[in-house]
Amino acid sequence: MTGRPLRDINGDLIFDRVEVRTIELTEEISKHGNRSLVSILHVIPIKETQESLLMVAYRPMQLIWKLIVSEASIGYDIVFENRVNGSVSAVYHWSKGKDEYDGPSGAVNEAFFRLQSGDIKSHLKSLEEFARFEKDDDGHLLRFKNN
Repeated sequence: MTGRPLRDINGDLIFDRVEVRTIELTEEISKHGNRSLVSILHVIPIKETQESLLMVAYRPMQLIWKLIVSEASIGYDIVFENRVNGSVSAVYHWSKGKDEYDGPSGAVNEAFFRLQSGDIKSHLKSLEEFARFEKDDDGHLLRFKNN
């Protein structure tokens, strides 16, 4: 856990924890031999089954995330901002009608992308592709790293 208190993030009356797991894609996994870090934000309800309600892979050297009190619903929005200039890259907010987070999907050639449910191992191919795009400090694509 990140040291943040448990709180009801999405207003569904269930406490949630928000955590970030950072993985290093090494030569054995990524096949291109470069050290690539990918962080994945999880929102996990504290209940008997603890499946993530939201998983977003992002480049920790480019983006930071914050919990902001939601204006659209009860609870908090999850906001990803550019680490350098503070511009907002993505906002996820809880949709009570759908019982899920609304927000952009992103893409492997951007600074973030949304993962569907499942464990990290089920996403290794997408994470490998995500790690192959090299970006500058402002998040602009510099080049695609070849194998």
